[in-house]
Amino acid sequence: MDLEWLEDFAALADAENFTRAAALRHVTQPAFSRRIHALEQFLGAQLFIRGRRKVVLTRAGEEIRGEAEAISRAVSRLRRVAKEHGVREAATLNFAATHSLSFSFFPGWIKQYTHFFGRSPINLISDTMAACEAALVQGQVQFLLCHDSSAAPSRFRDKGFESRVVGTDTLSPFSAPDAGGGPMWTLDGFPDEPVRWLRYSSESGFNRMMSAHQGIAACMAAVPPVFTSRLATVLLSVACQGQGIAWLPASLAATAVAQKLLVPAGGAEWQIPMVVRLFLRRDERSDAALTLWREIDKINTETTGANP
Repeated sequence: MDLEWLEDFAALADAENFTRAAALRHVTQPAFSRRIHALEQFLGAQLFIRGRRKVVLTRAGEEIRGEAEAISRAVSRLRRVAKEHGVREAATLNFAATHSLSFSFFPGWIKQYTHFFGRSPINLISDTMAACEAALVQGQVQFLLCHDSSAAPSRFRDKGFESRVVGTDTLSPFSAPDAGGGPMWTLDGFPDEPVRWLRYSSESGFNRMMSAHQGIAACMAAVPPVFTSRLATVLLSVACQGQGIAWLPASLAATAVAQKLLVPAGGAEWQIPMVVRLFLRRDERSDAALTLWREIDKINTETTGANP
């Protein structure tokens, strides 16, 4: 059995769609389908029920999911340890961060720990929420940095992972300004007035949050999007060009707002409060990762008096 088949299995179980899962695994859909079929042949059981729009786990698939993820994590950890052993005296700290946080939050946040890192190398994987989650599950990284909302909490809450809140943010609607400085497109008149909106694809964590918000979900269902992307930075650029309304993290939109390229397109009822959350696997054994975790706890305690 090829161990990569287990990573394919985990990707399909999360994405529930062959096309999205194949894209996450960076292979063509036909090749990905053959690998899933090969795994089922090897195990002697059907692992997925293939629907027209959605793929779901069979009972056999549900039974082996936890074991398959544990094996993938263990193998990835062995590879990482073997690669780092004898090559670098200080272990590399491996992060997966969603694209928007890699751009707007991570550089400033990690800077406060430079006294701890010294010359220790840092490896950052920047991708969609789905890809970052997969990297953590498969043991490719030690840490996941992502936005989190009580409306649509991460699937890693209370499931074998430690977490700490390291920042706050807000997902808010923005539009390019019109000649008078107001929003070119606004939600104030919805549903009676037309609105153009820019959408996140299903790989994005922001898509989950927006789908869980009653008012935003109603807007999404009633109005077809004019543009779709998995990346907030892309939607920011399109919004600045006056193409529609994009829900963006306030931290990411701050520069464009200061430059008057974007203005709010709706009131507080259209906003989603978020935190920036850092996850660590509970089975992590790296001395560098665990020392950093203690440093984060120390700074959180000094700043807030608690470790949420």
